Amino acid sequence: MTVNSNTTNRLTTILITGINGYIAAHTARVFLQAGFSVRGTVRNAHHPNTLSLTKALSKYDGSNRLEIVQVPDITAHKAFDHAVQGVSAIAHLASPVSMTATDPEPMMRAAVEGTTSLLSSAASASSEVLKSIVFMSSISAVYSPEADQGQNQHQFTSQDWNRSAEQDVARLGDKTPGYVIYQASKSAAERAFWRFAEENEPPLGWGMASVCPAPTIGPPLFLPTPIETLSMRAKDIHTIYHGGGIPELSGTIRATFVDVRDVADIVFGVITKHLGLQQHTTTTTTTTSPPQEQQTTTSSSGPTRQERLICVAAENVSPAQMASILRETYPDRRNIIPEPDREEDSTILAKLASHLPSTGRKFDSEPARRYMGRDWVGFKQSVLDNAKAFVDAESASSS
Repeated sequence: MTVNSNTTNRLTTILITGINGYIAAHTARVFLQAGFSVRGTVRNAHHPNTLSLTKALSKYDGSNRLEIVQVPDITAHKAFDHAVQGVSAIAHLASPVSMTATDPEPMMRAAVEGTTSLLSSAASASSEVLKSIVFMSSISAVYSPEADQGQNQHQFTSQDWNRSAEQDVARLGDKTPGYVIYQASKSAAERAFWRFAEENEPPLGWGMASVCPAPTIGPPLFLPTPIETLSMRAKDIHTIYHGGGIPELSGTIRATFVDVRDVADIVFGVITKHLGLQQHTTTTTTTTSPPQEQQTTTSSSGPTRQERLICVAAENVSPAQMASILRETYPDRRNIIPEPDREEDSTILAKLASHLPSTGRKFDSEPARRYMGRDWVGFKQSVLDNAKAFVDAESASSS
């Protein structure tokens, strides 16, 4: 996947919502490196994390191509009206993330209404230059426990949806576990994204895609304040490195991963394909129906109008493996980094592996991988690069 930096790129503005987020910051980096102009939305332009972001991105922005726009409430009517003006593509990465929420309503509303608010602003702009909108979903919107029961060796594809999380929220209310609220918010927001596409036929001329990543690790572009707001799985590495407990390996999703840089590259690949700036062979839809109803054909040319991409670099990985990698790489910290129970970890992973389909992969992520034109970043490399970001930051702060 290569797009040369040129005058066309510099005149092309990409809107990235929630640009100071973990994945969003890397997405901005990729577009700036390729010479594009980037406009990013944040809730507070003066927050320390926004200042840290702009400092981190400055090394990739030699021509003042980065613009920050403040959108205090993404659910407000016309919240994005100014931000969408004149952009050629939108990467909607702003979304509430919490695994400890106890009240589903605020998180569900923010996820869904933040998405519909953005889409309404984009449609109202009536822009002829807008060609692409990418929505950041989650593997949590794809994986359904019901399809993965017993000895059922089901492979999850773009046609699969988590249909239980929203039902659980409706049934349990404020007794819903936080991780289920998160899953439901992602599922509901992505459904709203595709429902908008279905209800706005004939199509508005946009390519539309949703990206559904596994739990994401890899080096953060900057360390957020407070550190507890770091992406959950990246924070696991921070916790383990500093002598905290090893998080429990709980279920299929927890045993998957993708590197943050891979996700950013895939968003870049999709958008530049929509903009006609690169050639790419992938599954191209022939209708404007939402992905679960699409009939698809294979094509090597023409923009992909609608696509749902699962991003899973590896399966059967664990927090215990993170600890083993860190103990091996930093022997002087073996009295700090906890030693994992390898036998227990192997037993759990073997049980999960027994459910794999004949393909050897529970999640079909090949369509997403093709957008990178290379293989995924490996788990060990991602863990080490993640840890190195902490080591470098602490070294810089102490010098």
